[in-house]
Amino acid sequence: MGNVSATVLLIVSSVLMGLANLCVKSATVRAQGLGASLSFVLAVGRQPIFLLGIFLVVIASVVWMRVLSLMGLTTAYPVFVSLTYAVVAIGAILLFGERVNAQKLVGALFVLTGIFFISRG
Repeated sequence: MGNVSATVLLIVSSVLMGLANLCVKSATVRAQGLGASLSFVLAVGRQPIFLLGIFLVVIASVVWMRVLSLMGLTTAYPVFVSLTYAVVAIGAILLFGERVNAQKLVGALFVLTGIFFISRG
């Protein structure tokens, strides 16, 4: 990933998408107990945090389009997914108290190693 501008935009897009997922998760936690029903979907959809998540998805998608115009998909997509995973995992631990076991930590190390190698290729 030689292009600094593309790299920065890739990181921005990944972080925005990760934050969007955390917003949607927050909305579903708040609507918990309603089950997988229309009332659940409506309860989630009315929450400002959900709407913020949708807004972040739109912004991340616009930034992503620019990334794709600056770098190859075979480099951009794996790094995007990996960075988004890292943002979501850290956010889930900090915001929702999710636990991380040794297997997940080893997996995260593989993801980070993959980012390193993909970004060099």
